[in-house]
Amino acid sequence: MARAEAAVIRAFHARGFNCIKTSAYRPPATVSGGEKTLHDEGLAADYDTDHEIHAGIWTALKEEIQGEVGEEYQVLAHDKGSGMHIHTEYDPAWRN
Repeated sequence: MARAEAAVIRAFHARGFNCIKTSAYRPPATVSGGEKTLHDEGLAADYDTDHEIHAGIWTALKEEIQGEVGEEYQVLAHDKGSGMHIHTEYDPAWRN
């Protein structure tokens, strides 16, 4: 996960945005309905910023980060849970 976190920080800072890690490990009980996610295993993290940015920038961030970390990681720009953010997870099987 350190590789993904470094890529996220670089991408945010390159655009002059603060990078705030909003979630990493969390037990299933903290997710609505207790659904299992890779956060439960410490294999996922969420990042946000205190800057107002539009959807196109979120998409560009996602693509840049995905390109840097490669196919072992899944990178999403999504609005699930706590508002728009970048979600990274170490999941080599996600493309299969």
